[in-house]
Amino acid sequence: LPFIYGFANTRWMNMIDVMLEKKPGVRHIHMLRIIGLVCPELNTALSYFIGHLGQKNFELTNPTDEQHGSRRHRQSIDAAMLKLLTMETARMGMRTIAMTQYDEKNCFDRIYRQNSNIFAQKAGVSKNILISQTLVKDNMKRRVKTGLGITNQTYHQTGGEPTLDGEIQG
Repeated sequence: LPFIYGFANTRWMNMIDVMLEKKPGVRHIHMLRIIGLVCPELNTALSYFIGHLGQKNFELTNPTDEQHGSRRHRQSIDAAMLKLLTMETARMGMRTIAMTQYDEKNCFDRIYRQNSNIFAQKAGVSKNILISQTLVKDNMKRRVKTGLGITNQTYHQTGGEPTLDGEIQG
């Protein structure tokens, strides 16, 4: 119903942030990976209504064979092995090569929802689904989970403050 009529389900407005070290022993807040644990049905519904449609549209653009991220019959180990073999071939042939990486650091935190919503609508995602998703994210009460447990207090978006933007990685 929220996706049909474009409203926010209050059950979906709770999230637990789990902070993981990207590099062992480095616990600076800007160096942690934050995984958002949301209500399972919200996660599944967004994956179904937005993720599968986005993947289908991506495949219709005829991406190159070098693109491995989240594609059917492609695994991250394949991309890593391809990179290793390329580097080793260049090293053995004593050739200079250059490599470009397009994966942005903390990319989920840097996606502006206004932009992603425009692209999602262009790809055929219902406007009411995007309205519901935006209302949920704007009103989400967030708790933090550490080794000591889950906090009782929450943090959330309040009026007049900079937007807690980005997509939820989880």
